[in-house]
Amino acid sequence: MVDEKTFTKEFRESLENKRIGSNFLGILNDIKRRPADAAKELGISNEEIQNIINGKFKKTNSACR
Repeated sequence: MVDEKTFTKEFRESLENKRIGSNFLGILNDIKRRPADAAKELGISNEEIQNIINGKFKKTNSACR
């Protein structure tokens, strides 16, 4: 069973990831890029871009190339 502390941390991380995804989409909009175009320019898949936008990603140092 997951304890309350772990649940709270996971919940906060989930909310933070959604906020990051929303900000990322805003940045793409500001620079006039569609997600598919940004994926191509960044050299990552469309699925990865959608995961970022939807807040379904794990933050790692490898994302900062």
